[in-house]
Amino acid sequence: MPLNIAFELNETHLLCLATGRIETSEELYQFNTAMVQAVEKTGLRRILLDMQKSDSSLDYHDVLTAENRETSDRFAMGGIRIAAVVSPHRLKAHQLYETMAINRSIVYKAFSGKQQALDWLHA
Repeated sequence: MPLNIAFELNETHLLCLATGRIETSEELYQFNTAMVQAVEKTGLRRILLDMQKSDSSLDYHDVLTAENRETSDRFAMGGIRIAAVVSPHRLKAHQLYETMAINRSIVYKAFSGKQQALDWLHA
C-alpha cells in the first residue's frame, strides 16, 4: 500500500498521520516536503509524527539520499521539532534516523508511546 499522509491541527502541534509504505528515497523526500509545507502553512513548529501504521523498505543509503536534499535544511532552519511515534519493532531503525537528523541539526526523536512523544515534544 502506498504512503498516505494526513495532517490534523492541534493547539500546540501538528499531528501527521502516516499509513502505508515508503518504498523509495523519492517517496521519503515527498513525505518530508509535505511536512515542511504543512509547517509553513500552519506556522506550528512542533510535529507529532504518528508512523505506527506505516513501514519502510529503505536502507541507510536511501534515507541519506533523501536527507541530503533541501528539505533537510528547511527542517533545521525552520526550528522544527519532530516526535515520531513508531511501532516497537521499528524503534531501532528510527533511532538510526535520530543520528542522521542530529548530524543535520534537525530535532527528531522516536518513541514507541504517544504520551512519551508528546511530553518530549512540549518539554
